[in-house]
Amino acid sequence: MIGTDQAERGKPFPDMALLACGQLGVHPSAAAVIGDTNGDMRMAKAAGAAVAIGITGAADTTGDAGDNAAESVAALYYLLPDADSVVQSYQELSFSSFSGGLS
Repeated sequence: MIGTDQAERGKPFPDMALLACGQLGVHPSAAAVIGDTNGDMRMAKAAGAAVAIGITGAADTTGDAGDNAAESVAALYYLLPDADSVVQSYQELSFSSFSGGLS
């Protein structure tokens, strides 16, 4: 875990992501950053991360009566506009495209 106390600058600067990647021996272009604020998404972009995934449980995407599911999904991206992808839970994350079929 990397906090702002360990980096020169905090979010949205890339310092914390770059420090984490350095400690793990992973190039940022091979890393995914998962966060719950747009500052996390901007940090990921600034670090050159492969993907910035926003996680939020703030919107209902079930399309209940009178609601448009597409509008609900758009609301997630409104909350995290710099995210490459937005999910509402860790269960929605899938890593099946990696070798070994992890999910």
